[in-house]
Amino acid sequence: MVEILVNTAISVYIVALYTQWLSTRDNLKA
Repeated sequence: MVEILVNTAISVYIVALYTQWLSTRDNLKA
């Protein structure tokens, strides 16, 4: 149960970082 929550939290965190990176890259390109 706890392991599932941890895996979900890590996945969400990675997606958030990736989205932030894409936004930063687009802003620099523009």
